[in-house]
Amino acid sequence: MPIYGDLYFRTRHAETAMSVGVKESNILLLDNGNIVDFAPNGSVFRSKIKVPIQEYVIDGNGMGLTTSHVIQAREKMMNSGVLVIHYKVDKKTKAIIGHIRVETRGLVYVDEVRYIHRIIIKKAREIYENTIKDIPDMEEKDLIKILRTDLETFLLKRIEREPMIIPMVTEV
Repeated sequence: MPIYGDLYFRTRHAETAMSVGVKESNILLLDNGNIVDFAPNGSVFRSKIKVPIQEYVIDGNGMGLTTSHVIQAREKMMNSGVLVIHYKVDKKTKAIIGHIRVETRGLVYVDEVRYIHRIIIKKAREIYENTIKDIPDMEEKDLIKILRTDLETFLLKRIEREPMIIPMVTEV
């Protein structure tokens, strides 16, 4: 019954056992939470009952469930990078003032950065202006949500990536 490591390592351990004569039928590969029952006649088998477990991540500074929003955000950043988009807008008219600023980390390669940033800025401007035109007195949190969602959809279709998107609107 290999117990150390992830499935890959446990499978290798099982193969090692078979290489020294242990029958495959006598090897149990279990998942976390599986229970092994020992019958009075000496047989050993996996129980149908599982122990409810939760997986934790310890990162040196803290501990949290693997299902936490922090871990999900880290995974998204790791897989697709981060896009921060900053709008400076007029407090009264809500019109964009100057250029939209874009910062990315881990999203695009050096040779595609200018092109991708240009299409992001163009789409970000379009989304913002159309949203404000339709609902001029929209609350900032709702505006941010629309900007994020529409940019996520656009980037997935256009460059097949799903970065963490952080829109910021500063009124002046």
